[in-house]
Amino acid sequence: ELLVTATSYQSLKISWKAISKATFYTLERKANPNDAYQQIVKLGGDKTVYSDSLLKGNSTYFYRLKAFGDKTESDVAVAQANTAQILTLEEDLTNIFTIYPNPTSTEIHLKFTKPNSGKISIFNVIGVISFETELKNQMNLIINVSNFRKGIYFVKLSNLEGNFIGKVVVD
Repeated sequence: ELLVTATSYQSLKISWKAISKATFYTLERKANPNDAYQQIVKLGGDKTVYSDSLLKGNSTYFYRLKAFGDKTESDVAVAQANTAQILTLEEDLTNIFTIYPNPTSTEIHLKFTKPNSGKISIFNVIGVISFETELKNQMNLIINVSNFRKGIYFVKLSNLEGNFIGKVVVD
């Protein structure tokens, strides 16, 4: 059994169940399904965890693990996982879009620094989506929030450049 989990935007934790009488393990990785696996580390037989770091964010990696004993070797175990995606900090949003007025009770205006295509989603602090729409080469968008409950909401722009999230308060 091989388990791979994201621990940050550039690292993955690989873990497995120990195999009795294993003297060492080899761990291999590839970033593309069509590529050949490359050995990244050889670990002692007492190890069951490895942290793979300095990877690209929001990328898929494929792993293969094999155990070796004195005169034997195991079948390979394979797994794949994605590194976490980096979200832009709210202070950095001004070079992508601005949200005003904030706070608001009727509508919000989104003004983009360049024409944008993608998807706008608005969701509350527990992740319930209140609004979604597609953008097609737009410079601005007005969204009616008068039917939203009072609270904090997040405005997410998803486009080819990534995901960008800002905060708005509906009062």
